[in-house]
Amino acid sequence: DKIDEATLDKIEEDVNSLIVANLGTDIKIKNIKEAQQEGAMALFGERYGEQVRVVRMGDSVELCGGTHVNSTGEIGLFYILRESAVASGVRRIEAVCGINALRQAHSNRKIVRELEKFFSTNEEHLVQSVILQKERISQLEKKIELMEEKLFSFSIDELLKSITSLNGQDILVVDVGAKDVADLRRRMDIIRDRSPKSVLFLYSKIKDKISLVMSVPKESTDKIDASQIVKEVSKQLGGTGGGRKDMAQGGGSDFSKIDNLKEIVINVLKEKGRL
Repeated sequence: DKIDEATLDKIEEDVNSLIVANLGTDIKIKNIKEAQQEGAMALFGERYGEQVRVVRMGDSVELCGGTHVNSTGEIGLFYILRESAVASGVRRIEAVCGINALRQAHSNRKIVRELEKFFSTNEEHLVQSVILQKERISQLEKKIELMEEKLFSFSIDELLKSITSLNGQDILVVDVGAKDVADLRRRMDIIRDRSPKSVLFLYSKIKDKISLVMSVPKESTDKIDASQIVKEVSKQLGGTGGGRKDMAQGGGSDFSKIDNLKEIVINVLKEKGRL
């Protein structure tokens, strides 16, 4: 599992305590069996010869062929940057020390000072200021969302003029300018409330994709399967889709076909539907 912040803080504090203690380094060349009997740890599965370099710092005893400081105090400061997974059940901690640790601390302090200026507060109240700002933004986004829905509802009469009839079944295929898939589905609900007997096929350009959502009245699902229609249209757009007989969604990234999307949907309805 991920190492939590409290544990990382404790590790950082423990390491820095050993650095401040300025423990001396004792280095000896010993037979590997003798070293292991003394409790020396072999880390990372490395292979060792008969003679090994044994490094002792305080209570820590390890087999190591690398270079070490003469005392822990030479390290200066230990500053954890991040932790990550390297294998199942194995976590890695990345840190800097000495002057690099000081530079990292200075960099983080600069960020805190800039945030203090931005939020017109001090470090003690900074987190609370960020939380309050996030809550305000969330409230404003909800208000904007409600206003957008109201504005959209005013344009529905104009959209409904685009309804076409296919063998007696009203069908609306239209771009509703949704900002995301959730918004696309909300707009579907608004139009369906105004035209509950119509087959609705709505789409919008969302990021790098043409997103689709289709609704079929329950009484028409014996003739039209929304899942089949959306799946085929999405396929022609270079994507995938699916869902239920009465509701499905999908999309694709072939924008060259967006101007002909209504024609594509109608043709698929003629082919896959029983109208």
